[in-house]
Amino acid sequence: MIQEEERYTDPLDAAAMDSMNAVHRRLQEMKSQPADPRDPDTDDTGNRYCLDCGVLIPANRVAAVQAVTCVHCAQIIERRQKSFRSDMSSSLVYRLPTDEGDE
Repeated sequence: MIQEEERYTDPLDAAAMDSMNAVHRRLQEMKSQPADPRDPDTDDTGNRYCLDCGVLIPANRVAAVQAVTCVHCAQIIERRQKSFRSDMSSSLVYRLPTDEGDE
């Protein structure tokens, strides 16, 4: 992130830096929050297990995204969510107003 003493005189450079800093802060916030709000299944030695299938979750995955599910189960969940969103959006009917007085 930009240091306080570093300032750009060009407004476009300053705006770009502000935008980059905002993205950086948001990414840091997202990384610090667990992807799944459920409590992790952790043993006494710190190993974390998938809440859906019980497989050991690699430590690098846990460190990267605070995972509580393995990659396979996370992909299934994401596919279901994506499918649900696309089903919901395709079921919406859009009617545009016409010259015949429909609103």
